[in-house]
Amino acid sequence: KEWKEFRGFCFSAFRILRRHANVVLNLFSLMLDSGIPDIAIEKEKAVQKIEQRFHLTLTEELAEQKIEHLIDESVNAKITKLTDMVHDVHQLITN
Repeated sequence: KEWKEFRGFCFSAFRILRRHANVVLNLFSLMLDSGIPDIAIEKEKAVQKIEQRFHLTLTEELAEQKIEHLIDESVNAKITKLTDMVHDVHQLITN
């Protein structure tokens, strides 16, 4: 039940952000000279990469299918499982 609800929240957030992609991209553009390492590496491509992730050339339905695939892929990724395990161990140690 929680997983289904989480996925629903992901899709809702994606739809909202996608509908306001121009605002997100403009705000991100303002961050280009902020010195954030991941952005500074390829300033000229940073905004373009974010724009691609919104899948603006696709219909909303197709874009959501892409996101659904990405979520499903992420769940099965080994690094995700490792991160979860490390998080669980950290919780045991700190509690």
